[in-house]
Amino acid sequence: MTNTTYETSRLIIRPWNIDDFEDLHTLGNSADVMKYLDKSQYTLEETMHVMNDYQGHMVLHGFGPMVCIEKKSNVLIGVAVLRYLKGVSHLINKVEIGWRISANYWGKGYAGEISQKLFEISFLELNFDEVVAIVSEHNNKSIRVLEKLGMITILKNNFIHPARRFELNPYKLYTLTKDEYLTKITK
Repeated sequence: MTNTTYETSRLIIRPWNIDDFEDLHTLGNSADVMKYLDKSQYTLEETMHVMNDYQGHMVLHGFGPMVCIEKKSNVLIGVAVLRYLKGVSHLINKVEIGWRISANYWGKGYAGEISQKLFEISFLELNFDEVVAIVSEHNNKSIRVLEKLGMITILKNNFIHPARRFELNPYKLYTLTKDEYLTKITK
């Protein structure tokens, strides 16, 4: 998968490169986009550190975060997250899916479209048994998307994220297994 480009009906999803730096920096500094994530303002150096960290994940594991380009406009509208979780001890070695989408593109179904492609990659190409998503319990829009996608949460799996701001906690853990995914797509 390392250098693979994927397509959905409206998106091109591909590994990021240095030419994406400015767009990724803008996305990572959007107060709307980052409201329920970690920090909301990144210096240029911090953006480069994040890009290098994720690029290292891609090299080490063969998969990682990718950019999402809208086909009709050729604009980078967001990031598709596919990575091993870190920073939460009980979730180490779990594969996380997620997204960050520019606020201009919210409410258009892109999060679901991105997630469906990530499920396909995770289960049919990379052969994972399970993927997870973590979300602040305050992020109602993302929670609705995860539930619409068929991901499941159990109250006892909620947790305090040690690397996130206090006001964002607690976090919900959503899961989807390969068997659940295969059952969904064969109906």
